[in-house]
Amino acid sequence: MRSLGQDPSPALVRLAIATALVFSGSAASALPSGRAWAPVTRLAVPGFAYASAPRLELDSNGSPQLITLTVFPSDVFAFDWADSIWLQRWRFGRGAITLWPVQSPPGTHHLVWRGVAPVGDERLFMAEVLEGGIQEPDTVASVALSTEYSGAVSAKRRWVAVSDVVAIQRKLRVLYSDTVATWRDAPIQRSFGSIGGVAVATTGDSTALVAWEENFRLRWATLEGTQWTEGAPFPDLSAFRMQFRRRPSGGQWLASAGGEPHVFLRSYHDAIWSPPETLRCAYRDGLPNHYADTPDLSRDGGEYPVIVWDAQNIRANNTICVCVPTDSAYGIAEELEGVEGNLGLPTAARDRNGEVWVAWYVVGGDVRWIHSYVRATAGDLRVEGHGRHRRVAWTLSEPAPETWWAVLRARGPDDLEEVARVRAGAELEMSWTDTSPPGGVLRYKIRRESVDARYLWESAVVRVPEKSRGLILRLAVPLPIVQRATLQLENAESGPFQLRLFDVQGRMVHQHGGSASGTGQDTIAFDLATAGVPLPNGVYFAAVRDAGGQVSQVVRLVILR
Repeated sequence: MRSLGQDPSPALVRLAIATALVFSGSAASALPSGRAWAPVTRLAVPGFAYASAPRLELDSNGSPQLITLTVFPSDVFAFDWADSIWLQRWRFGRGAITLWPVQSPPGTHHLVWRGVAPVGDERLFMAEVLEGGIQEPDTVASVALSTEYSGAVSAKRRWVAVSDVVAIQRKLRVLYSDTVATWRDAPIQRSFGSIGGVAVATTGDSTALVAWEENFRLRWATLEGTQWTEGAPFPDLSAFRMQFRRRPSGGQWLASAGGEPHVFLRSYHDAIWSPPETLRCAYRDGLPNHYADTPDLSRDGGEYPVIVWDAQNIRANNTICVCVPTDSAYGIAEELEGVEGNLGLPTAARDRNGEVWVAWYVVGGDVRWIHSYVRATAGDLRVEGHGRHRRVAWTLSEPAPETWWAVLRARGPDDLEEVARVRAGAELEMSWTDTSPPGGVLRYKIRRESVDARYLWESAVVRVPEKSRGLILRLAVPLPIVQRATLQLENAESGPFQLRLFDVQGRMVHQHGGSASGTGQDTIAFDLATAGVPLPNGVYFAAVRDAGGQVSQVVRLVILR
């Protein structure tokens, strides 16, 4: 398949980024505890008047990608996040009007857009985003100059919903395609009133769910093949724009906004809609006169997506609200501090570490972006236990639930390598058990995870000497032994062990089995009267082999009864 827009130079183009801190207020953040916002940053594409209408997605490694339009001249660029900067991945070489996200199968990414063309020749396009550019665009349909549109892709079918004008009348069109370059209109046999935003999602290989605003009411329908079935309209007063997002547990999320200071969130599963949840924002001016619009939902593996929207205030300026959920619920959204003006089309992503990325554009003034980071650090790093139950433990400086921390390990002079990722809970204490430590002197370190290298943090190194691994057997009672032998076993691996007793001629005269706890401290005791074979007075020698094959040193015993 031919890839369009590949940069003629094989080298990545480093992007000029101007950074400006835009807030330092003390208002409470909607971010989970232990996190903070990095500074708002401007993204400028050299050689273009300004960037516009960004879209945030994730690559296969869970790092953010940003696709943005440019103006004067009109083009489309894609950037990958690399450590601490956006690097150009491809340039399309053609203009576009508003790139809307397309609900795509896992591991794929599609876009739908209206091309830049003379008035009267506007067309919608859909294409898959490839590693080096955009697939040859497929022309979906000729459309009116002013349209709203949305796309979805299943394993077998592509869908595009369009708020169009046909024969001077508003019409909702739903087009589908099973083969490249062939699109058909689903037969919708009714007239429509005033239509605004539209959204479409897949519910199967050849079934879809459609939502749209008509006469200031949010409506919905299903398509099974080409069978159009409408449901009862929602009671919301208005919904200028809406967006679907697949729910990992099954079904779809639908966020809608318009005419109210909040966003409505519903889920659809097994042909049933949940009651709407109202997502409210803590607007910084404290006034109720805000009008939410254009919600976007992060497209990641989380059950509850991050939701952003723009809202116009009483000064006719737009602000950005961000609602960051926990693993199980939503709270109050936060209005980003210092972000106000002629701006819009916010977009959100949540990276592999759970950090939130938000981008939007300022009319005539380029794209702006921001992300969260973990503020907490780790201290009191320690290594406890031995063998396969070696426990690496540390303490967070403040609660930071649902954040990720890496355990690094090295043997001797080798470089430290990541051996585990651990997700924090509500407590300050964290730990990881090293069930397969290599032999020799080991070093451990804790790293605070971040895809932005500027916010990585690493603890000091803890060194574990090799001698701590030795299996040690000690007498726990003074000699001579009269009736009961008691020995102390140190550093034994968890599991069964075997104590063997030998006489002065090297013959094994007794065996005693037990199970080590794995804590590094165990007691072995046996009664001479029940040893099986009577043991006459004399000198004996004892040694233990543990579950890991370690053998202790020999301990001398004297029996005198």
